[in-house]
Amino acid sequence: MSKYNIIRVLYAPGETVAVAPQAYAHNTGQILEIYGLPCDDQAVKMSFAAEGDETAAPVVADVTGGVLAVGIPDSVLAGTGRNYKARAFFHVVETGAVTTKYTVIIPVIDEPEMADEEPTPEQAGEIDSLIVAMNSAVDAAEEAAGDAETAAQAVQDMGATAETLEEGADATVEKEVDAGGAVTLRFGIPRGATGERGIQGETGERGPAGERGPAGETGADGFSPVVATVEIENGTRVQITDAHGTHVFDVMDAEGYFTTKADEQEIFALYNQNAGTWTNSGNEMPSFKAADYTFHIDGEEYPVHFTREQRTLDGHTAWCYTGSAGGVTVTYYYSTTYRARSTVEFDADVDEFIVTETNGYIVDVKDGYTAGESLKGAKGDTGETGPAGPQGIQGETGPAGPAGPTGPQGPAYSLTAADKAAIVAAIEADYDNGDTASYGL
Repeated sequence: MSKYNIIRVLYAPGETVAVAPQAYAHNTGQILEIYGLPCDDQAVKMSFAAEGDETAAPVVADVTGGVLAVGIPDSVLAGTGRNYKARAFFHVVETGAVTTKYTVIIPVIDEPEMADEEPTPEQAGEIDSLIVAMNSAVDAAEEAAGDAETAAQAVQDMGATAETLEEGADATVEKEVDAGGAVTLRFGIPRGATGERGIQGETGERGPAGERGPAGETGADGFSPVVATVEIENGTRVQITDAHGTHVFDVMDAEGYFTTKADEQEIFALYNQNAGTWTNSGNEMPSFKAADYTFHIDGEEYPVHFTREQRTLDGHTAWCYTGSAGGVTVTYYYSTTYRARSTVEFDADVDEFIVTETNGYIVDVKDGYTAGESLKGAKGDTGETGPAGPQGIQGETGPAGPAGPTGPQGPAYSLTAADKAAIVAAIEADYDNGDTASYGL
């Protein structure tokens, strides 16, 4: 490749448009070399177009060692019958990931094509004069080309550094030449403007449970309830303060004991429900919380504690409160950006389902009770035995039963003389001892 077919262009720091030395129409095979591009090695897509062209000729070139070399398409140098301008456009990705558009303007001298016939003597003389002038121009061009090669070598050996400046600062560039003639360009590139905050991404899937953490320190003692009473008209006002707050109820004067239940409230009820799921998105379901409740199912009571966790409902993150007892499960969803939704699942048919809060107390209070006294009084003394009731009226005599049959006659018996003598002796002995009562003597 002849160096006379090479057109060289040098971009000064900060420039994006350069004017090349003139080219000649019909002189095909010319090369365009571009220096001063602040970028790493890369492939570049270029477009060449002559003045008046409706379409551009695409060309792919490579940047190597800071120099871009590309052949000028012959269609751009085909000539138009007059002098014109050709242009080359390309983009490069510079240091710092900044893309910049560059333009090269090439003046084209449109020379008439050589005629086929022989020139006249006058034309030959003119041609000789032109040849002499051209040789002088060639010598000058060779000298200029030597200078250009020196400048190109300086560009190839050029160093560059970059420093990031604060957002909004002006870009800067400084040229530094050392004692050996080496050139270093120092660029100051401002940081790009902060972009707008992106939209929030969707909630990811729930991660696996983490390992169990170490045991925490022993907490402070719990809140012990405090009871106070105040005398009111015709009774006593009882005030109980615990970890859930203060609860107040009145006990009116009367004999015996009274039973009252504080803070219990019916908050929800359903009737005649078949096995299945009841769903509500309106205002019929109350707001549940992580607390204790009681399910009343067909007259039976089931205490239940509601738990809370985050779930996704229709693409929204919501708090889910759940409680289950007695074959019934209540689920309540709530989100500040989404309306509440509730479901009740019945394992079997239910005639009556009522939910109450159970944060109160069941208290038996006797008239005259004050804080610190026992609710149960001492056992009373046994009362005296009451008088015997009157004797009841004697019933009527029943009828006489029939006479039984006459039994058989027993055997005849008579005392012997010995028997009689023994009896008389025994009686006499008893009489002598003073024992006469047995015989009526």
